[in-house]
Amino acid sequence: MVQIHVSDNEGWTDERGKRVIIVPFFSRLYEDEESRKLSGIYSAHLVSGDIVPSSLGDAGLEAFVRDLFGICKTVGEFVGFEESELEHFSKMAQWTDAHEYLRSRKFMRRKWIIGKEVYFPTEKLLENQGVGKYPN
Repeated sequence: MVQIHVSDNEGWTDERGKRVIIVPFFSRLYEDEESRKLSGIYSAHLVSGDIVPSSLGDAGLEAFVRDLFGICKTVGEFVGFEESELEHFSKMAQWTDAHEYLRSRKFMRRKWIIGKEVYFPTEKLLENQGVGKYPN
């Protein structure tokens, strides 16, 4: 295969000479004691998948959170994401450093894990987005 540059994605050619683009996706998701606790109180499966209008004051930021919660819903847990990978999603939401903005407002928390900055949603964000709790 021969590597070619295609925007921010890795591009290759296959054995027929056709372009193949490797679409970036989260390579790792993280879980810690605090995220496990939240996943035991709030149901990731009850994430609506919709943008919650006016919840964060900006449609791009709300789309960013919807996309992250979509990943959480898929894995069934509220998980952490590496900063480098969140930057890609920030660009898609047309919001520079959305994760850092959310952290500054206590909607996300940052933690260093194996030398990487990892951002986790907080209970404040789950409540803001109306995520349902498990029944007692």
